[in-house]
Amino acid sequence: MPTLRTPALVLRAYDFSEADRVIVLFTQTLGKVKGVAKGVRRTASRLNGCLGWLSRAELQLAGRENQDLFRITQGQLLQSYPHLKENLPALGRAARMAELLFSLTHDHQPLPEIFELAETSLSLWDAGTDPNMVGTWFEWMFLDRMGYRPQVEVCQQCGNDTEHMSYHPETDGITCRACRPHGGIVLSAGTRKMLNKLIASHPTLLPSLRLGEDAQTQIQTLLDSIIRNHLGRPLKSDSFQRAVCDLK
Repeated sequence: MPTLRTPALVLRAYDFSEADRVIVLFTQTLGKVKGVAKGVRRTASRLNGCLGWLSRAELQLAGRENQDLFRITQGQLLQSYPHLKENLPALGRAARMAELLFSLTHDHQPLPEIFELAETSLSLWDAGTDPNMVGTWFEWMFLDRMGYRPQVEVCQQCGNDTEHMSYHPETDGITCRACRPHGGIVLSAGTRKMLNKLIASHPTLLPSLRLGEDAQTQIQTLLDSIIRNHLGRPLKSDSFQRAVCDLK
């Protein structure tokens, strides 16, 4: 049986039998795949230490590239992100990221840029960078790379750039009040400038960026609307995010 080695992030895990577990992985080489870890539920398993949720590991997968279920035969933990997992706000944003990778990518669709975005985000959260800034950056970049990001520069109908624009889920961009005076998610000029800055910014600059309260609210409402529109439902991890906010 052919084998493949690839860096991978652990998105989910399911008990498969008395001793085995199915692991949902987002890999650098193959995109999202599932693998069975034989005997991993036994404490003596050598795979135990590298398949924790949101861990990054170098894994050896046995099987052909397009099969439904690989066998995980070897693994080496690369990073467990311990500081991230002790930070509830960061963990809440990371849970959203994991659900987006699970729900809005297709099996066996290689997305190396998305893998790098996720890997970078986990490292930034682990380093203590503002959870909301990193989460906002990841989600906006993810939507951009997946082709879901709306145009937020000028009005889609008249081409004007005014102080306040609005986004409507059924459109691919924003409109001014003259073209569509009612409804939608209002985005101020400052918020749209920040969204454009996020797309252009190298991740090393994120610790120096700041989101004002109004901009954070507008951007989060925008992100939630776009995701809900493409997913057909709100993210399930939002309930965890709300619980985290209640604890703050």
